[in-house]
Amino acid sequence: MKRRKFIWLSGTGIAVATLPWLTSCQSSQWTPILSVPSVLGQFCSETELMAIGNSYIERVPKESKISAIEKQLLKAEAGNPFDPSSEKSLQDFISKMNDRDFSTDQTIILNGWVLSQTEARQCALFFLTHTS
Repeated sequence: MKRRKFIWLSGTGIAVATLPWLTSCQSSQWTPILSVPSVLGQFCSETELMAIGNSYIERVPKESKISAIEKQLLKAEAGNPFDPSSEKSLQDFISKMNDRDFSTDQTIILNGWVLSQTEARQCALFFLTHTS
């Protein structure tokens, strides 16, 4: 086998093998904003946020990928995807979702904290983006 063909086949094989993994953990342009819970981030260190995020992923393994969590975080009340137009619109949306979670009793207790479902997902996203 010629070197050129070997290199081409090797590169193609690696690409094919890693493509499913790459598409499952892709992040969006909004990941840096989504991954920091604004209120909880004022009280917890990065280590604590990581521990909370890891606890959430252990409890909800179907949301153990960045893309899965982002999809849930960007889901509006009616189930339609929210498409942020700016950083401010995204922050307002997440704040509204946190308030809605608490008012509709969509909370979860992780590591001694009572969190909205949205905050817990944000911690999980923080964990995933800082361990990848």
